Amino acid sequence: MKGGDSDETYSTTPLNIKKRRRRKSSRPSPSSQVEDKRQRTNSEISSESDTDSESEQSDCNSRGKDEMSNPSDLLPKVPLTEIDIENKTRQIIARFPKHDLKVEILKSAKKLREIPGLQDICINQDLTKTRDEIAFQARAYVRNHRLKATWVVDGKIMAIGKDNKNTPSHVCMI
Repeated sequence: MKGGDSDETYSTTPLNIKKRRRRKSSRPSPSSQVEDKRQRTNSEISSESDTDSESEQSDCNSRGKDEMSNPSDLLPKVPLTEIDIENKTRQIIARFPKHDLKVEILKSAKKLREIPGLQDICINQDLTKTRDEIAFQARAYVRNHRLKATWVVDGKIMAIGKDNKNTPSHVCMI
């Protein structure tokens, strides 16, 4: 063996394994703390916990008063406009277990317009941001009479164009 190492130092038998000695730390080990608590009486423990909890509460109260004295410093300053204050109902996003059920509900959404009191309810497909912007632009073309109609099927934007005679020419997918 190189360096004067012998087989005895690398042996894995339990007799030859040496345990490392640890330095005594300044903090007692958790097992010794448990034994110390068992030796103390209940009255000593309760009196110590009362004084500890009182000092902790006073520390928390003083910190809380400092932090809560000016809560506006913690929050960012954002000006509120009428749009921010407007009371809008939140969107309801539904996931359907079957594609056929989704198609059926989207087709029957037009019937909601006929029911009094439900004219304001819209059922739309949830589109990605890019496709939503394209669909918005296509609807703007319909309002400006540059397209005949536009709609969304399975996340695909469909449009009917107009030719010079103002008649629908063809359906295309955008």
